[in-house]
Amino acid sequence: MFVVAATAGLLVTSSVWLSLPVLLALPFVAPFACRWLVSRGYRRTAAVGFWGLGVFINALLAVTCTYPDYMFLPALYLACLFIVVPTLAGFGVASAMLATRDGAVPRRARAKTGLSVFALTVLPLVTVTTLWPLRLAFLVSRPSLDLLANQVAAGQNVTFPQRAGVYWFVGSMIDPSSGNVSLMIDPNPGGPTGFVRMGPQRDGAGPFSASGLGVDLGWGWEYRQED
Repeated sequence: MFVVAATAGLLVTSSVWLSLPVLLALPFVAPFACRWLVSRGYRRTAAVGFWGLGVFINALLAVTCTYPDYMFLPALYLACLFIVVPTLAGFGVASAMLATRDGAVPRRARAKTGLSVFALTVLPLVTVTTLWPLRLAFLVSRPSLDLLANQVAAGQNVTFPQRAGVYWFVGSMIDPSSGNVSLMIDPNPGGPTGFVRMGPQRDGAGPFSASGLGVDLGWGWEYRQED
């Protein structure tokens, strides 16, 4: 439980340099903490530590990857690989051992418990690698995005900001050479972000440049963040 509270506090603190050493130490401290929990038989504490930390981190990553930023994706991937997954694995093993050992009341099935621990442990890495929250949010928003893109392409008077699906858009652009329609989430000149519906030629990245983040979402749509 104390690891959950400490991690949550560190993730929201404004002092990055203060929290970084502790976060880096978590994968090394977790095995000793988990061994202590198992030796003491603290099943509830181990379960709360694993499920509480796992649900919190996965929810945080799901929100973050709904609006992915290419500048932070490599750091998120490394953090998941070397900090999050080892820490969750340690607490997950402790929780599973205490829940499935002889005399546990109630005693959980080993296969089912092991599968749930594995799924919750590797999910952060899957989230950052596949960006499934972005893809899911796009599927939910796609009818509204198509409608808004049609209005922009037809030259209709569209007022911004406005919401389409789960996203808020602050502007739009059309690339005259390709016919690509861009719906802007962030118009920052140094690196705009938005959704691009490819024109009939399905060519080029315009109105964005070809550099930066590009995620093919299907149905002629891409999520782009210009470098």
